[in-house]
Amino acid sequence: MDNLPQRFAFLLHRTAALYRQALDQRLKPTGLSQATWRTLLILRNRAEPMNQTELAGRLAIEGPTLVRLLDRLEGQGWVVRSTDPKDRRSKLLTLTTEGLILTEGLQQELDAFSRDLLAGIDEDALAQGTELLDRVFQLLQSRKG
Repeated sequence: MDNLPQRFAFLLHRTAALYRQALDQRLKPTGLSQATWRTLLILRNRAEPMNQTELAGRLAIEGPTLVRLLDRLEGQGWVVRSTDPKDRRSKLLTLTTEGLILTEGLQQELDAFSRDLLAGIDEDALAQGTELLDRVFQLLQSRKG
């Protein structure tokens, strides 16, 4: 692969996939599926409730798949769906107290995983890499819609 943009895209895609696989392995003792822990962590890292459409987009899954997942999470007592006061057809998602407690432990594992993974990387190189990824992310975000 001599084409630098092609190599970058390949590495970005493969790195993201390997990162999720490694994190999934790290979180395996929790008994939670990747779909479950990703959903819970996305909801945890929001200051306000998120609607189902936005969550489906963040997870890159279809609405019916998300509904089944949310049914399970609600049944476990980790998530609550409520009607959006601005749009009665829309449901807002929030973590319950039990969900917040669960995700605190998940976030601690995620933080430890990241520290372990990146421990040997120079802080300046990490900052440059983060800046580059943020720029690519912003470019992709600007193309949505």
